[in-house]
Amino acid sequence: MDTKIIQPEAGQVYYSQREDIDPPKKKYQLYFDDETVLLVNTSKSKRNVSVFLPQKDCTILDYDSYICIDNVFRFERSNPVLKVQNLSTNILKNLRTMIRASNGLTGIQINKLEQKISMVIANREE
Repeated sequence: MDTKIIQPEAGQVYYSQREDIDPPKKKYQLYFDDETVLLVNTSKSKRNVSVFLPQKDCTILDYDSYICIDNVFRFERSNPVLKVQNLSTNILKNLRTMIRASNGLTGIQINKLEQKISMVIANREE
């Protein structure tokens, strides 16, 4: 049986195993490119702002969640992607607005994320 490998695209939430968190586990994640992935958590960050992600805006989620803007992660290509869905443009716009409030990301990371989010939004509005 052939298993199709799913590769997320910029602006998509996907579900996959993460080995670089403690403890390693399956997580929902927001993909922009192989060097730019944000984690989706079940609760707000205790040390930073988080972007609210209602389940109705991303129906692969089991419950309302939060996009964590504490750290940027790499895409773990060795772990299969189990689910994938476009993130709503409204949530992307909210993320782009709130990313500057992050006290965990560097200015370079913030600028890169703003550019990537803007590109996804522009491509969707064409």
